[in-house]
Amino acid sequence: MNVLNRKSSLSLPDVQRYIARPVIWGGAILLTLIGVANADPIEGQIIAEHSCAECHAVSGTAASPNAAAPPFRDVAAMPSTTKYSLQAFLHTSHSPMPNLILKPDDADDVIDYILSLKTRR
Repeated sequence: MNVLNRKSSLSLPDVQRYIARPVIWGGAILLTLIGVANADPIEGQIIAEHSCAECHAVSGTAASPNAAAPPFRDVAAMPSTTKYSLQAFLHTSHSPMPNLILKPDDADDVIDYILSLKTRR
């Protein structure tokens, strides 16, 4: 039997589960180990206003221009929002968000900005 003609028994969800997700999480862990020592939330706000404000409410209390895009303050308020979750999120394509490509330092700045919006309890 020709191995090249044999159909794989793995479906796309299987591939995502067994290959893509570990790669994404591994990348997020690696980014965490590298650290974001020089992240700047003020620069992050500027980047977000330039790159994200078309869809998201980046600052203030206004609603997002795109109803499907949560305001950054709501993202920050989610209990699941951490530096790690935002790193994974920003480095992964997901619908309906466009495939946004940020330089690693810019992504770190945006992450610091979003985390700066968390309310202290």
